[in-house]
Amino acid sequence: MKRGIRGGRARARASARRNRRAWQIAIFVTLPGVVLGTGTVAGAYGLGIVGKSEVQCAPIVVRAPARSSFDVRVFNASGVDRVAAQAAKELGKRGFKITETSGVPEGHLQSGVEIAHGRAGLDGALLLAKQLPDVRLANDGRKGTSVSFVIGGDFTGLTTVPPPPPPRATQVRVNVYNATYRSGLAAQVATELGTRGFREGKSGNDPQSSFLPEDSAVIRYGEDAQAEAKLLAEHVPGAVLTNVTRADKTLDLVLGNHYEALTPAAQIPVPPVEKPAPPETVARPCTN
Repeated sequence: MKRGIRGGRARARASARRNRRAWQIAIFVTLPGVVLGTGTVAGAYGLGIVGKSEVQCAPIVVRAPARSSFDVRVFNASGVDRVAAQAAKELGKRGFKITETSGVPEGHLQSGVEIAHGRAGLDGALLLAKQLPDVRLANDGRKGTSVSFVIGGDFTGLTTVPPPPPPRATQVRVNVYNATYRSGLAAQVATELGTRGFREGKSGNDPQSSFLPEDSAVIRYGEDAQAEAKLLAEHVPGAVLTNVTRADKTLDLVLGNHYEALTPAAQIPVPPVEKPAPPETVARPCTN
């Protein structure tokens, strides 16, 4: 009986020793890891690896130069005919001053689209770049504010912009010509249009010697002046619009035999109030 009791106590003491050794081993294995982990995180914070983000400078937003205040030269390096002429024409409509349009020398074609500029022309280059979906800017060290727009094979066209607001009478110049036998009619109508805000152009007999026995009037306009022609037509009942080859937006109002009078001013739609557009800005790239 005593042997059994002593044997049970010995087994209990042995089990306790085993549990104590296992706990000591666990502490030995785990504690360095905890210490190492704590030290590693603290070290990472100290070295800036964890918990700190890279400080970056922000672009500087400045007022953009006027679109017509610097020269833009457009070069075709795409190998596609007339792409430079078409782009230059559209940029001109958007207010940029195009001073040259040509192709690059043979053997200098490229795929990318590029705007080359000097230090003084950076803001102009950034403003022009807003008209393009994908373009690279390159400072070639030139003097002055001129920029060169080089069109490569990847060029897909200019960015789409909202249509301009409807023209106002004060923005439209009208030549008034008489194609009737009523003396002084052209001068009379020109004066009446002037009182409505239109800019007076030439007046007198039609230089093209039109004969309009069945028409009240014909409005001749260039391809870029369709909106201006429609505005003038609101003032001239029965006017027929005729598109002609013309570089500017000056209109010809040719009075025919059926012309009677201008539309009463009270019946002319009142143009909506035009809010002034905010000044254009560009964001100069970060130089940090």
